[in-house]
Parts: sequence; C-alpha cells; structure tokens
Amino acid sequence: MLSYVHDFHAGSFADVHKHAVLSIVHAYLNRKPKPMALVDLYAGSGRYQLNTYAAQKTGESHRGIERVWPPESWPSELADYARCVRAENADQLKAYPGSPALLKSLARPIDRLIFNELHPKAQEKLVALYDRDRQVKLYSRDAHEALVALVPPTEKRGLILLDPSYEQKEEYNQLMEGVLKAFKRWRTGIFIVWYPLLPSNAHRAMVDGIVRGVDCETFVSEIRVPTDGTGMHGSGMLVLNPTWNLASTMKTLTPWFAQLGGEAGQAVMNNRLNAAPATKGSD
Repeated sequence: MLSYVHDFHAGSFADVHKHAVLSIVHAYLNRKPKPMALVDLYAGSGRYQLNTYAAQKTGESHRGIERVWPPESWPSELADYARCVRAENADQLKAYPGSPALLKSLARPIDRLIFNELHPKAQEKLVALYDRDRQVKLYSRDAHEALVALVPPTEKRGLILLDPSYEQKEEYNQLMEGVLKAFKRWRTGIFIVWYPLLPSNAHRAMVDGIVRGVDCETFVSEIRVPTDGTGMHGSGMLVLNPTWNLASTMKTLTPWFAQLGGEAGQAVMNNRLNAAPATKGSD
C-alpha cells in the first residue's frame, strides 16, 4: 500500500520533533573524525514546498515549523537543524527540508548517505535531487526488507532513521521484528524510530517490545500537543544506543518544544532514558 504522501504533512510538529532529535544525535557523532553511514529508509521526496495544494490543504506546517520560525531564535543545541532550514528559505518560510535534505546538509565528505523510498512519485523526486551525487546511494526497496539487508554498513558507524506512515496496523509489528533483527546485525548502530501518538495507543506494544528485546540503552521522547481528542495528538521518538548527551539536551529544550502547542496551550514533552539490561551473571 503506497497511498501515503508526506507532502500533506511536511513541516508538522512531528517533523520538528523528529528532525531536532536527528540533528542532536548527528552533532554528537560528528565529534569523531571516523566516517559514518547515514541511512534513511523512508526517505520521501527529500524536500517540500509549503505553498502547494497538499501542504495548504492540511496546514500542518502552520501547527509545526511556523510556530518556531525564524530559526535564528532557536537554541544553540539546534544550530545544525536551524542552518538547514534557513538554507531552504530566504526571508519567508516557503520550503521545508525532509530527512534526506537534513542529513545531506549534515554529512561530511567522508560520510556516506543511503536513502530508500518505495513510493514511485516520491522516489522520482528523490532521484532528481541526488542521482548524480556520488556521496548518496539510492534504493527503491521494501523498507522492512532493506532494514535487515542494508546493515551493518561498511563503516560500522552511524545512524538509521525509520519513520513509516503506519497506515496499516500490522506495520507496527513488522517494524518491531525488523528492528530486532537488524539490531542483532548492527549492535553499535544508532536506530532512530519515529511513531505517531494516537488515541488507540497503537505504538505501545511496538515500543515496549523493542525496548525489551535489545541489550542496549534506549531513549524515548514523546511530545503531546493540544487537540480535539481525535487523530494524531503527539509524536514519539525511540532511539537505540542514544548518544550520551541526548537525554539531557532534550530536557534542556523542553521550553522550546512547548511552543508547538500554539495558542491552544503548551505542548507537553516526556523523556525517558532506559538503562541497558543487566547481562547474565552480572551483579
């Protein structure tokens, strides 16, 4: 099923949450001179115009990136993210960088980028942006298959972003199984999983299952925005092998994220750092 099109949701509060976490993790990884792989398995189109019919129909950017615009006012911890958003715009906010554009702006010449997108129209736009870029490897594969097949990367170091649409209920369980299999192949990799917060709490079994199934430290960040009680009311991020500064940085940024609630009230953020389970035979 390939009906999901991110053009309707670009620049939403979920995108802001997701890309803030992504940039914080990358900034820490970037401190070491060793090359790394930056993998995005649900890459989408790469970048989005916010004045299109799709973007204006839902108005999700009005309830997301526009609430924290301009980027010059952002905390220093989000400097890389701010720089990327500003690069897409002049004086007015007209475009929003998707995860591929953000990762491309963050990558050093020694790093390698792997972008995967199965939707033909989104993949066509992704190809137009990066097909001639020798630093980027493009795929059009089923993401659940690619998740296991493409790890570990030759660099043995880096991150992998997973943010499916979750249009089908079974996708939660499929992603959980895929992450657990992929983690066994790449135990040092940083896995970043985005999920929606819905009235059904459909994400809970997936998140709990992944946290219980891996033998590493995990970090969960969830942000809830004021809504009418229907549809998506929040955004969640699960990170395996989080960088040491992620939990403290997200705590520091809580007042900044609160702005995403808009006039209806402040957005509420909850963060939880889970220690790696004790190994057998340990005290």
